[in-house]
Amino acid sequence: MLYSWLLLIHIAGACLIVGGGFATLLVFSICLKTPGFYPMLRGVARLDFALAGTGLLLQPASGLWLAQETGFSFADLWLATGTGLYAAAACLWLVGTALRNDSLKSGNAASLADRRLSFGFALSVLAWALLTATMAVMVLKP
Repeated sequence: MLYSWLLLIHIAGACLIVGGGFATLLVFSICLKTPGFYPMLRGVARLDFALAGTGLLLQPASGLWLAQETGFSFADLWLATGTGLYAAAACLWLVGTALRNDSLKSGNAASLADRRLSFGFALSVLAWALLTATMAVMVLKP
């Protein structure tokens, strides 16, 4: 029974990360093309932090507990690879989110020339790609 609850929490965390990240990237791409939408970016950035941040906390805790509960070794290649990809993605996402939020607070988000916003957005896209690779490794267990 514990395994089922842990798996549910783990899958819910993955949905929050991937779904929240995808929705944020979609809205950001629309907002960057439409100048009237720039004020909405702050709310989107907060929502991204809440959804993906919650998932980023749930995933390692539930994942490590699941691995222990099912008897997988932490030395298994798929588990070590997935954990490494996840850690890299989390770091990229945190830096990207900080850069985007800093840019939005300074009021320069209306200018596409603001390098912090563009670089933060690029880091978030890369983080989302790494999280997708992490999910593939965790599901396929090569």
